[in-house]
Amino acid sequence: MEDDNGNPLSGAKVQVGDLPPATSDSTGHFEFAIPGEQLKPELELDVVRAGYLPKRLKVVPNANDVVVQLTHAP
Repeated sequence: MEDDNGNPLSGAKVQVGDLPPATSDSTGHFEFAIPGEQLKPELELDVVRAGYLPKRLKVVPNANDVVVQLTHAP
């Protein structure tokens, strides 16, 4: 997770389906353990953090790391 200047962004809430949300740490890292019955070829990731525009993106589980860049809200 990073801001629009490429800096690590902590405190962002990340949601995937009905799983409990994850929060990005001080390095911008977050992680999910997805149970087999909820695993799909593609999942939607919703990211929100105060002061930034919300973001939704599709990700492929067990693929390469995903870098999410949030844009400051106007």
